This record gives sequence, structure tokens and C-alpha cells, in this order.
Amino acid sequence: MKTEIVPNSKIAARAYQGDAMTMLVFDLLTENAKQDFVGFTIEFKNETMLDFKALNNRIGFTAEKKTHSSTEAPFQKFRWLHVLRNFGKNSETPFFGNYQYRITPRYFSAGTLVAFNSNDSVTLTIHVAPFKKDETQISFTRGFLVSQAYTDRFGPNGNIRPKAAEVIFEPKNTLNDIFTKPHLPADFPATIAPYNYEEQYAWMGFNARKAIMDFINEVVDVEDKKLDVLAYDFSEPTIAQLFVDLSRQGRIRMFLDNHDKSKADEDMSKKNDPVFKQQFVKLFDQAKSPLVQHHFVRLAHCKILIQRDKNNKVIKVLTGSTNFTANGININANHILILTQPKALELYEQLFEESILESPQKRFKNSELAKGMNKINDTMSVSFSPHTEAIAKEILGIVNTKILSAEKSVFFAVMELSSTGSVTETLRNIHLNPNILTMGITDLKSGDGDIKVKLYEPKSTKGVLINGKQSPKIMPPPFAEEVGIGLGHEVHHKFVVVDFNTPNAAVFCGSSNLAQGGEESNGDNLLMITDPDIVAVFAIEAIRLIDHYQFRNRQAESNDGSPLILKTDNIWYQKYFDPTDLYYLDKKVFMS
Repeated sequence: MKTEIVPNSKIAARAYQGDAMTMLVFDLLTENAKQDFVGFTIEFKNETMLDFKALNNRIGFTAEKKTHSSTEAPFQKFRWLHVLRNFGKNSETPFFGNYQYRITPRYFSAGTLVAFNSNDSVTLTIHVAPFKKDETQISFTRGFLVSQAYTDRFGPNGNIRPKAAEVIFEPKNTLNDIFTKPHLPADFPATIAPYNYEEQYAWMGFNARKAIMDFINEVVDVEDKKLDVLAYDFSEPTIAQLFVDLSRQGRIRMFLDNHDKSKADEDMSKKNDPVFKQQFVKLFDQAKSPLVQHHFVRLAHCKILIQRDKNNKVIKVLTGSTNFTANGININANHILILTQPKALELYEQLFEESILESPQKRFKNSELAKGMNKINDTMSVSFSPHTEAIAKEILGIVNTKILSAEKSVFFAVMELSSTGSVTETLRNIHLNPNILTMGITDLKSGDGDIKVKLYEPKSTKGVLINGKQSPKIMPPPFAEEVGIGLGHEVHHKFVVVDFNTPNAAVFCGSSNLAQGGEESNGDNLLMITDPDIVAVFAIEAIRLIDHYQFRNRQAESNDGSPLILKTDNIWYQKYFDPTDLYYLDKKVFMS
């Protein structure tokens, strides 16, 4: 959902609804409005608040190490993403409901910031909550272990489970390892109070973790409900305990990947640590609940939960890119979808039954489910792999044709771009197209060959390709030291958004890596969705990640001699009004 554009004599603004987050976009309407302009103050108010509260900016007019109210340090961007600070340590309890946002242009004259003038403001109202529309719920993990926001709450500490823990432990009752040592590191912030693992998980897992836990607990709490599970990897302690409890009651069936790590190539072995999985299998009561371990040609790569009622009827399905692991929910940027459309329930039930009853390696490619896109409704279809080579090319061809037909924009967050196939090849090069807005993020590692990170170039409308692994651990002043890279994928998503905010809008998402090899060999599901509000939610998630890692690039480039501070001249915003610049395309797409 989005608001209409709201103008006044100087500026215009609009808002888009995301998953407990709001994308705000703005424009200046006259040449007079640009005179001495230095940015936007953004304030919000919900139904529990008497007055507006300003959002904070991490950079100000000086390099002082603190966050600044945007009333004193305006945002020097023409869009901003407000993510509710919900869940976990040092966070306010979120209010879900209608929010008002007040956007005010700010001016700098005679060496000082001109006083706030509410007559220049525009005010927008939009609903802010976990995203659900009709029969579809979309949720995302927060992911940002490597960020100033994480460091503010938890310090530069990357422990996400006790060093000596088994697969199951109690996150709520377990203090993070760093606080069990005789002495904290000398540079550990004195302002950080002891915290447990549950507080970390709640903050990092964001709405996706809560949605997964709620989905499982809906079964746990009703004695005659049952759960079916298709899982690739498995190590999340709370989920493991809930599954073991259900197995002892005979209320769960599980299909768990068992590809042979000893025969896997190096990259695949890194993706699937079997230690916790093996512990879990031993705890699972297979006498009362079936646990089938298989794979397809290569991997059983799905991440699917299926609810059944007392009559054994499927009533709800959870799918997406999120592995049921500590990394998948807490470190990786991931998504889930919860579906209740009757046709979706029917299709995912068929998938589970075909997977669990017998070894699927040889026969699944010839299944009716694997022969193309399966229509769920007028705005959603799903494909189940592995496919034959011809069908795999056909499915990826649908995705690729849609990307190449984009008229306005392509946004993506795709973990792996070095794989074969038409889609990954197109995404590696889509930034070369100067006629549409293209912005993508991936999780490159050393040895990814000819894949080049493409950063913003002034006076160019060519797109950007950002790497989630390229930022250093130590940031220059005024920023704090962060957790180092290397604890898992920063970006584990597999989604592409085409022509957000147009009648041609579509998103492709799910567990598929969008690669030819995976579509031929892995058990995956790939969804195509054309509902414009759902497409917008994924577009906002892509921008969330791209903006975060681009800002980190700018942080890393700054130093004591050239600190990252706000500008007081007009150079910073000229790119937003230059038709030959990517920032102009950006503003045009979001305000159109």
C-alpha cells in the first residue's frame, strides 16, 4: 500500500508500507525551495503519542560520535526508511497501527541551521505493522549483525550461541558467552548491560522469527493440530525443542535433507554443517513421528512448514528463503511467506506427500508438480523443482524475460550470482542498462570470478551491484567497531523485483537460487507474485539492504581528514535533479 503524493508550496512526499517499516520519499517542487536547502527533518507520531518525535541521523554537521536528532541534523537524502525499533534488547515496545509522518525541508543560512518552520511541512498517514494482505503474510529477518545498530545494543560481539551448547538450549535463560568470561574485552562498551541469547534473536530475527515461532506454536498450543516440515538445514534451538516436543506427541512429520557432505564440493559443505542436525535427529522420537532423510538430485533445499487441523486438512503453509538455523534466522537477510490460498495449500500438500513417502531422487522430475508454473490465483504462481533441463530453462526463461522487459526498475537481493543460467547472467550485467533504475545486492566471496561490484558513479544512470561482504570490521570515526564479516551469509535472499510501482510489477522469491543447476538438481520452490502491494514490500526490503551496505561503503571511505559529515552547500542534492544521474532515476521511480 502507498499514500497519494502530498504536496505543499515547497515539497511533495509519499509513503509506502513495508513489513513493520515505512518507505518515505520526497521532492522539492520549485527552484525557490532549493535555495539554502540542507535536507529533511522527519518526525513520526502514532496513536499512543501526544507529540511528534524526530527520527535520528547517524551523521551530523560535525564528526562528533553520537546520533543526532534530524531536527538538528537533517537527512540529506530524498527517501528514508523508518524501521520500527521493535523486539529485543534496549528496544521500545512497538505500536502497530496508523502512523503520521511529518516531513519538513530545512535550510542553512549565515553559517547556521535556520529554525524549524512547520508551515513548510507535509504530513502523511499510513498503517505500520507486520505485512499481511488477504491470504498472504510477508516477513523478513533484520539480519544486521554487522551494523552500528547491532553494536549499539549488543557491542562488537558476534556470539549467537554458547560455545559449548548442544543443539537445544534455553536462549531466555542463557547469558551470552561474552558476559560469562572473567573479564570483558577492554574495548567492550561500558554502556552495554548483560543480555541473553533470546534478546539477540528477537532483535536480529525481526518479524520473520516471530512469524515462524507463532506458526509453530499455533500447532503446539492446540492438541489436535499437526505439523509437516521440509527442511534443508537445522540448528535453531527453540525450534528444535518445539519439534522434539511435537515428535514425542506424534504430531509432526519431517523431511530433512541428508546430502552426503563427504562427497560435496567445498562450497556446498560450507552451506550445511551437520553437527547440530545429527544431534537433533537423535532427539527426535521417530517411534511416534516419522523423520525421513532424503535429498533430490543434490539438495532438499526447501524451507517449508505446513499446518494441519484435527481432520488432517492443510490450513496454512510457511515457505521462503529462511533456513531453520541460528544463522538463517539471526544473521542472514531472509524472507518468509505464509500462505492460506486454497490452491497453495493443495499444491504444498502434494509436494510434501511426494517428498516424504519414498525417495524422490529419480521420480520427482517427472511429477506433474515439476512440469512448470502452477497457478495459485490470478496474482501468484509457484514452481517446484528439480525439473528436467528443458523445464528448468523454461522456468528461468520466464523470470529472465520479465527482467529484460522491465520498463522502469529492477531491484534484487540474491545470495549467489556466480551460478549458471540466464537469470544470474542477466543480474550480473543488468546494472549496465542506463535506461532503467537497477539496484542489487549479493553475497560475493573471494573467487567469484568476473562478478564485479558496481558502485554509484556520478553523472551516470548505470545501476549499482553491492556486495554484502565487502565492508571492514573497523569503521573510522565517529563510528564504533563492529562484529567482523565471516559469521555467515549477510544476504541469503533469492528475490528479484521488476517494475515496482507500475502495472507491470512482479516479484520472484522463495528458496530457489535462480540458477540452472539448482533448478535441475535441488528441491526448491520459486514463487511469482504480481500483486503490487506485495511487490512493493519486497522492493522496500531490497532498498533496506542496498542502502545499508552503500552507507557502510561511505563509512569505510571516510577518515579523520575527510570525515563523513553533512554538507552545507548545494552540491550534495544536485544529482537528484540531474537527468543523467542514477539518483534522479531513483527519485523519479519512487515518486512517480
